[in-house]
Amino acid sequence: MGPGDEATRHDGEGDEDARRLGALAVGMGFLREDQLEGCLAEQAVRSRAGELVPLGQVLLRRHLIDGRQLAELLLRQRELSPPPRLGSYELLRKLGEGGMAEVHLAADESLHRLVAIKFLGAEGKESEARRARFLREARVLAKLRHPHVVSVFDSGESNGRPYIVLELVEGPALDQAFESRTFEPGDLATLLAKVARAVDHAHRAGFVHRDLKPGNILLTSEGEPKVSDFGLAALLDSGVRLTRSDLAIGTPLYMAPEQWRGASEEPSPLVDVYALGAILYEGLTGDPPFTAPTASALYRRLLSEEVRRPSEVRPGVPTALEAIALQALAKDPASRYGSALA
Repeated sequence: MGPGDEATRHDGEGDEDARRLGALAVGMGFLREDQLEGCLAEQAVRSRAGELVPLGQVLLRRHLIDGRQLAELLLRQRELSPPPRLGSYELLRKLGEGGMAEVHLAADESLHRLVAIKFLGAEGKESEARRARFLREARVLAKLRHPHVVSVFDSGESNGRPYIVLELVEGPALDQAFESRTFEPGDLATLLAKVARAVDHAHRAGFVHRDLKPGNILLTSEGEPKVSDFGLAALLDSGVRLTRSDLAIGTPLYMAPEQWRGASEEPSPLVDVYALGAILYEGLTGDPPFTAPTASALYRRLLSEEVRRPSEVRPGVPTALEAIALQALAKDPASRYGSALA
């Protein structure tokens, strides 16, 4: 687990605290998103003028909340703030934050190692679904033992807030690596072969990832890949049919056509095969197989158009890797590779 996993960089600690408090106020129903943006803009202007005004004071001045609500908000924020210690773990600093969770660097004093501790983010209207997804990730990772899957060491709860203690992966995520460098085809193939074996291991253990993407593949300082974020993983052979909302989930650029359609069906490892093909395609060409300004436009392109051959996008792509990418990206699942290992 590293800073690239679901992480959003912030320019200042004060700005970060204000946004977190504001997001909590929205989640608790005290104000709307547009009202929050206006308050944050006012706070930023006053900050640039040398006035350090807390967001709560701005909300009170604009009569968006009252004193009782502010007290309730600050109390809830305190409950959600990670303590400086969790048993033998000492929290050192925040590595990143996203819509789902925040990740902290921590020292495991009992085993003398650094770890990453992932906390469920501030709860909002979908708190139960978010909590279930968060706990699912811990349970899935606990069942997987593979050198290219992020390891889980521990889990627990602090003030009603779940957390997972994970292996610290100090390098960037693959999406950041794609932005900063061009991989040689052979190096890319070697790296993604390791990812494919890790995904196959998850499949054999009974799990479909369902959200494979470059941002969920972390790289160690030696460049070794680690598959992370199993929060959307589905259990194979569970006897449970997935609903439309369950299936039409993932990251659009890497979702298989059957995920988009969302027709009720059991989860299939072949959606992960498609995602592996999409990641390979992006590594070979510099772009995902299909792009569009909106999700609906992307869906139309995916269903109606054939993907361009990688060699047409970037001349010189090896024929063998092109063939692998195109077969993995077949619209018909039966025409793809039968497994991630294949």
